[in-house]
Amino acid sequence: MKRSRFSFMGTLALLIVDSLATVGAYVIAYRLRFQTDIVPFVRLPSPLAQWGSAAVVVLCFLTAFAMNGLYSRRRTLNPVDEFVRVIGGVSVGTLFAVAIVSFALLGILELSRLLVVYDWFLSVVLVSIGRALASIVEATLRRNGIGNKRILIIGTGPPAHVVLDKIRRSPELGYTVIGFLDENSLPGFSSELPILGSIGDVASVVKSNSVDEVIVALSRSNSESILDIMDLLDSSDVQVKVLPDVVQMITQDAGIDDLNGLPLVAVRQTRLRGKNVIIKRAMDVVVSMLVLVFMSWFMAIISVLVKLDSRGPVFYIQERVGKDGKVFPCIKFRSMMHRAEAATGPVWAHRDDNRKTRIGAWLRRFSFDEFPQFVNVLLGHMSIVGPRPERPVFVQEFSSRIPRYMDRHAEKSGITGWAQVNGLRGNTSIEERTKYDLWYVENWSPVLDLKIMLKTVAILFTDNQAY
Repeated sequence: MKRSRFSFMGTLALLIVDSLATVGAYVIAYRLRFQTDIVPFVRLPSPLAQWGSAAVVVLCFLTAFAMNGLYSRRRTLNPVDEFVRVIGGVSVGTLFAVAIVSFALLGILELSRLLVVYDWFLSVVLVSIGRALASIVEATLRRNGIGNKRILIIGTGPPAHVVLDKIRRSPELGYTVIGFLDENSLPGFSSELPILGSIGDVASVVKSNSVDEVIVALSRSNSESILDIMDLLDSSDVQVKVLPDVVQMITQDAGIDDLNGLPLVAVRQTRLRGKNVIIKRAMDVVVSMLVLVFMSWFMAIISVLVKLDSRGPVFYIQERVGKDGKVFPCIKFRSMMHRAEAATGPVWAHRDDNRKTRIGAWLRRFSFDEFPQFVNVLLGHMSIVGPRPERPVFVQEFSSRIPRYMDRHAEKSGITGWAQVNGLRGNTSIEERTKYDLWYVENWSPVLDLKIMLKTVAILFTDNQAY
């Protein structure tokens, strides 16, 4: 099946799924309002008013979905982002429907206020479920090579291999990397994939290999090199994406300031100041208390299992570096043998680490060993969302070789973070993690924190980088 046809069929399938979901939501909402005794009603609407209003609601919802970009499918769109977009689309569609029925069709159709509330909630739920099922089917087809995109990566350094690793760990995206290009490399092989030439060959390589998308991931990219690539691909309809480097990451949200008439570009704007500190702290306290209260039974079971499984304490307290470079005691369930580092000293955990206990391997696989860190959050050592705290010995090492590494300590460390929910945990690139941490620190918002929390829950049982 050709990729363009696959894309069209995918959009058509979503349109059908959304139509069925919105019709189903309206029918259930109507029955809840007029065929139950939950809230008394004065009279039943006529069949014309009932089905005419249903048609208006469904058409308004589908129009709002299109306006909200729900049919401009992005393979990398995560379920949390899609859920937020569905809420936005349903909300706008509801306003459209109420406005049309109340003004343009007044006296012909009618919408009960309670029915509108029911329909909004049910539409969000049913559309989200329908799209989740459609995404599962679509991902299954892509894993089997149906509708895959052919990808060319420009670059052969660490950033290019980060992109390649991400693609290989995400078969559901339907990306097939055909090879690399680099401005200084001759044809050869890198990571079992061919280096097809230099940047100057990009147009011919794209054409001869039927490339659908080019990803620029140079070790030291600049505006001139990116413009050169765009110029070489001017006559091609291939899509071009750029992996930002550290400078691009810190300037992408830059603002314009004024120094008595002299314009200045503000490349670092700290968001967590003033009332935002209070908002984030309030979110931390509320969420951590809810987790500790409602998951206390589960944590008690884990404590018993850890104690029975191996000799040693239930909890493991380790020094970590937090806000402003201050060291704090990080609490975790013990997942390794007692005194595991007595002979080796501080070492980085890896997938086949034989120091893990039987229960510990299970705890680390699903990140259950980190539940006690909600106590750290209540004590103010950590936040729920933020850059992951590292041990002092590793912080000293990373800060000496990674630019702006210590800037990630401008805010509290977190149990989860922007880097972690984007697949950068475990034995992955510290440089890439730092980019994500810096972006988070300078782009914080309550909505971003909620998004990261929801994404953390969504990937809890599917993250293969947890070990």
